[in-house]
Amino acid sequence: MTYYVRRASEAEIEGPFVIEQINQMVRQKQLTFKALAVADSGQGLQAVQGTPAKQWMKVADLPGYEPDPEEERNCLSIALIIFVIIAVFAVIGLIKLADIIHRIH
Repeated sequence: MTYYVRRASEAEIEGPFVIEQINQMVRQKQLTFKALAVADSGQGLQAVQGTPAKQWMKVADLPGYEPDPEEERNCLSIALIIFVIIAVFAVIGLIKLADIIHRIH
């Protein structure tokens, strides 16, 4: 199966590409996993241009998409940082709550 891609919602439509080409473009940083794609059902580029926005999907949701290992590492790093920040705020909150309870008694 081939797909047409659009780097942003208002960008020019490119393709059609097979999933292997799309995976390679993501690894070469020519395309992100957030780029939009629509299946090529033989209708041609002109018909694809009129495809409603709700029919476009993220490249990451395409069957056969293989994430870029670098992007996966970045997502995991961001998730870990967010978790640590939340944990620090939770600990600070518990310390303040314990102090308040201690003052009441």
